[in-house]
Amino acid sequence: MFSAFSAEKVDDGFEYQWVRFFCFGKEREAWLQPGVKVDAKGEMNLSAHNGKINLSCKMEELTQYVADSSNYNQ
Repeated sequence: MFSAFSAEKVDDGFEYQWVRFFCFGKEREAWLQPGVKVDAKGEMNLSAHNGKINLSCKMEELTQYVADSSNYNQ
């Protein structure tokens, strides 16, 4: 299990969403370190309680994300 966040630029600031990732039956990848971007595929769960959003992912596939050099937004 690990947690990560997604950031999106909104007006002059940023908004963040924390996500908890779960992967059962697999060991943690050596490349999975703070600051690394990931591409996660699996079952997402979204719920809300007392105005707080809870977002989690039961991963089926996890790979390190490497931005395409032609994509200037990365």
